[in-house]
Amino acid sequence: MAKVVAIVGAETLLGRDVREVLEATHLDITLRLLNTEDEGTIVTREDEDLVTMERFSPETLAGSDAVVLATQAVAAAAMVKKKTPIIDMTASLPAEVVAPMVTGPASIKGPVAIAHPAAIAAGLLLARLPAVPVRAVLEVFEPASERGKDGIDEMQQQTINLLSFKPLPQKVFDAQAALNLLAAYGEEAPCSLAQVEETIATHLGKLLGGARVPSLRVLHAPVFHGVMLSAWIEFATPMSRQEIEASLVNELVDLRGDSVELPTNIGVAGQTGIMVSFKEDKQNPNAYWFWVGADNLRLVTENAMVVLTALFGRGRVN
Repeated sequence: MAKVVAIVGAETLLGRDVREVLEATHLDITLRLLNTEDEGTIVTREDEDLVTMERFSPETLAGSDAVVLATQAVAAAAMVKKKTPIIDMTASLPAEVVAPMVTGPASIKGPVAIAHPAAIAAGLLLARLPAVPVRAVLEVFEPASERGKDGIDEMQQQTINLLSFKPLPQKVFDAQAALNLLAAYGEEAPCSLAQVEETIATHLGKLLGGARVPSLRVLHAPVFHGVMLSAWIEFATPMSRQEIEASLVNELVDLRGDSVELPTNIGVAGQTGIMVSFKEDKQNPNAYWFWVGADNLRLVTENAMVVLTALFGRGRVN
């Protein structure tokens, strides 16, 4: 019998991405799409398809075998029966932070929160290096989609207004986010880059099992999708390119050499895992520069998918 998976926040960017992945899997599940923004049942057009979503309420969660939170709907967790697995894709609940693509599958004993995508991307890189770094510095370039649909809409409208010399909406960023690199949002922004930085550091530390977390800084990049990381990593002794390449080769790591396009936020769209290129630090024979890209939404979705697979096994999607 098919398992019922309720997606709370099915109308969000994460909600749409997880729906796309789940609908293409072989898990024997039925999806229950719940929106948290509109009243009543809604029917929306996405690409060539009509999608029906129910308004989220306690009754809509009844009979669910698992609940996926694609929005920061903390109230939804309180409405779920205690034995029903909860997978929080926004990491907004006080739950165990996981990223099974980095640490491997683990038994699910309660609600879980999927780690921040930048922490997952960094974890996939650091966990596969041929030796533990003695020093590392990590810069994260965060896209507007990490602020959800509101972030996408605001940066899009800012771009349009800039070109027509109109005032800029600043509800999400409290700053000019379009065509502009930022080291901090404005003071009135609902979420600060300092908070994001703290979240990434905390999540990465958990994924690395308590190992030392690299020095970390988060910057806003004026792009809509795709998280990019610039990592400087120093080893205790010199490492050859061949050693590093051999250690990184994995189905979750798309290693890019000089003869192919280097990682870009556009190139990683819809891809599983991370895209990586690296080069020697000309000033330090023990160090390398790594350039890493990942689809920030898909990384979270794929890790949620691994959790669901561990719960329900293989089968057919209805």
